[in-house]
Amino acid sequence: MEENTPQSNSEKPLDQEFSSKRPLPNATATLILGIASIPLCCCVNGLAGIVAAIVALAISAKDKKKYFENPEAYDRGSYKNLNAGRVCAIIGLIMGGLVLISALIAISMGLMSDFFTADPQEIEEIMKRFEELE
Repeated sequence: MEENTPQSNSEKPLDQEFSSKRPLPNATATLILGIASIPLCCCVNGLAGIVAAIVALAISAKDKKKYFENPEAYDRGSYKNLNAGRVCAIIGLIMGGLVLISALIAISMGLMSDFFTADPQEIEEIMKRFEELE
């Protein structure tokens, strides 16, 4: 028969080792906002995704600093969630920026379409009105 001897600290099971560590406070929020920023980049000409991504990056910076100050106190899994949220936020920020830029281009092309399809005489009249305003 085997004797039941208490395990030393170096022989702790993995579940006990991770249970003593606490998760990073904003890791889950960063992950949720980072993931949400990707589909939100299609809303409100990309602004909703950009806002969610910026908030996720801002709150993750504090947690990343906390983790590097004392990595033994925090759960490694929550740090991985934090990094995944940061990556998703960066992707959402880039996509939101591209959507915003394309929306601005589309709006400016829509405004300029009247200028390109007008008669030359109408263009001269428009230019004279702008000169009078200055």
